[in-house]
Amino acid sequence: MMSSKGISNSATEEVLRLANQMFQTLGGGLGQRVYVNALNVALDQSKLSFDANCEFAVMYLDEKVGTIRSDFFIEHQLAVWIVEGKISEDQKKAYQNMIKAAGLGGGLVIELSLEGLVAHKL
Repeated sequence: MMSSKGISNSATEEVLRLANQMFQTLGGGLGQRVYVNALNVALDQSKLSFDANCEFAVMYLDEKVGTIRSDFFIEHQLAVWIVEGKISEDQKKAYQNMIKAAGLGGGLVIELSLEGLVAHKL
C-alpha cells in the first residue's frame, strides 16, 4: 500500500516497529550514534532494502548546489533521520525542505528522549 506521498506504508511501519523495539530494549539517553548503529543492526536483519549514511544532491537550475545527509534511505524512497531530544516545528519544516530540495519521496524523523520515541512522517 502506498501513502499519498508515494511511500510504502509497510516500509514506514516496519521502520517504526524496528525503532520501537530497539528503544524498548535499550531505553533512552544513550546518544544518537548508539541508536543509529542499533537500527542499522535491526535493518540488516529485516527484509527491507536500505542504505546507511546517505548523501543526496541538492539541485537548483540543474546545478548541484549542495548536499544533505540522512541516517538511512529505506526502499529507495524513504529518508530516515534519528535525532536525540524533541524537535521544533521549525526543525520539522527544515527536514521537509531537505526532502523537497533533494527530490526525495518522503521522510521520517525519529526523535528519541528519556520519555520515549516520537516519529514524524514528512
